[in-house]
Amino acid sequence: MIRCEEISKHYGATVALNVLSLHVANGEIVGLLGINGAGKSTLIKLILGFLQPDTGSVTLDTPSVGYMPEIASMPETISPLAFINLALRLRQADNQNAAACLTEIGLNKQAWNKPIRQLSKGMRQRTALAFALAGDSRLLIFDEPMSGLDALGRLHLIDLLSQRHQQGATILICSHIVPDLARLTQRVILMGQGQILEEFKLLQGDSGATERLESGLLTRAANQ
Repeated sequence: MIRCEEISKHYGATVALNVLSLHVANGEIVGLLGINGAGKSTLIKLILGFLQPDTGSVTLDTPSVGYMPEIASMPETISPLAFINLALRLRQADNQNAAACLTEIGLNKQAWNKPIRQLSKGMRQRTALAFALAGDSRLLIFDEPMSGLDALGRLHLIDLLSQRHQQGATILICSHIVPDLARLTQRVILMGQGQILEEFKLLQGDSGATERLESGLLTRAANQ
């Protein structure tokens, strides 16, 4: 589904990605983990085509991608209902409706018709999530989707993404919340200094996954 072959990206003298290769197979759910500046968001922007690599290549095996950035830029004057209706029309998703999308992600009905600028951070996050999930995208990419969600909202999101994965979606998710990655993903890529430092394969119900991921993150961070 995703093939990154020896990609590098520089911002002036700063090396954001350094000859990195990553393959994500169709139907996988993969997490990206690392300290700030590890290169995770740059990698996602290269995969999406928002940036072009200085070297190497990126290939996606689907034209249909749902994306949720860490800080979503949304039209402030329209309502979540109108925003999701727009997304569905653009993606020609005639089999879905905006009300069902907003119900699925748990946005309170009282917020559906309010201007987005009046929403709380958590409500805006849910609206951005509904936008990413609207339609039937085969590939879903999330950059810190848990930001702004309370504990119940995070659990709901994990369940929701697990359902999409079971329905056949391929998911790439970047998060600083290690237990959520441990609970949700099959494989976690630990990044640092623009490179892949370590890869963790996780089994469903792996009770030691969070501890192993946190230990790996702390050890690698201490050595950078």
